[in-house]
Amino acid sequence: MFVHRAGFHVVVVYRPGSCGVTQSFFDDFSDMLERLTTFSSPLIIVGDFNIHVDDATNTQAGKLIDLLSCHNLRQHVTSPTHEHGHSLDLLITRDDQIITMLPVDTPLLSDHLFVVAEYDCLPMSTPSTGFRHVRNWRGLDVNAFAADLQGSELIATDIESGIDCYNTTLRALLDKHAPTELKRVTTSRPLSARWYDRECRDVKRQTRKLERKFRRLRTVESQTAWRQQFDSQRQLYPRKFTSFWLDTVNSCERNPRALWRAEYSLLEPPPQRSSDKLSAEQFARFFREKVESIRLSTASADPPVIATRHVTPLSCFVPTTVTEVVKLLKTTPAKSCIELDPVPTWILHLSSHQLSAICASCP
Repeated sequence: MFVHRAGFHVVVVYRPGSCGVTQSFFDDFSDMLERLTTFSSPLIIVGDFNIHVDDATNTQAGKLIDLLSCHNLRQHVTSPTHEHGHSLDLLITRDDQIITMLPVDTPLLSDHLFVVAEYDCLPMSTPSTGFRHVRNWRGLDVNAFAADLQGSELIATDIESGIDCYNTTLRALLDKHAPTELKRVTTSRPLSARWYDRECRDVKRQTRKLERKFRRLRTVESQTAWRQQFDSQRQLYPRKFTSFWLDTVNSCERNPRALWRAEYSLLEPPPQRSSDKLSAEQFARFFREKVESIRLSTASADPPVIATRHVTPLSCFVPTTVTEVVKLLKTTPAKSCIELDPVPTWILHLSSHQLSAICASCP
């Protein structure tokens, strides 16, 4: 569903109250939730579940709440929704979605009350087109770059002039071998989980195909084929999820910042965007209050005890060697800042032998 270009999934559930709550219902509901987890868009599940979720002693209600918790979902209705009591009609969303519950209206057309809530449908990030200065890294001749770097005049009489000469020379060589070009770029927001690849889509497409076949034929053979395919899909998704995040974390072994970002995105989903704008005064007030609260909480604490240690003073520096500089450059984390670094880190790794002699000879 799309409202003002904001996309989200809405699911309507009805479980007849004349039938008891069975394990089959929880199995089907769990299967549906597993399908919905492949989408990153907001989720809204509404309907008449006919389960007394307001009764803390109800085992079926506890089972439903535990199932929602396993999928990072939250149930918002806390008041009775039936004229005879109990919360039967539920409103379920993801944990990070902001829902404002309004007073439940009295029943008019049925014996169920009218549940009303407000949800801020923020516009979904649509593909945007702009212009950006980019370099053709694939067209960079690394050998020619290294040869020009070898013949350049990277001479330093002190640290400051050495840094200036380093930045100026490498930027000039980069502009020569990989000049910037103004190109049109398009950015878009991913619509599914990062681990959800082509194989997952193909398996899901086959599952839906067999499901449609079963609903059309209603035979035992078509149902068996559908269930077997769906079981394969359920086994594939956890493998893909685990494999993707293991590879992602292992690839960040030498980059603590990238490792932290990967762990944060795994453990804490991106929060919902807020339509409220934070002013500079509110931003400053937050930190003033935070500092003040820390001072108040530590005002009665004992002063820190700092032990004095006697160590041998540093009296001289040992000149570095070319081998040490090469090792240091090659183990540099694969990250760079476009505004501050004259060349990307991967070029620094490839040019380590040309730069090591210059760095080792700096005074």
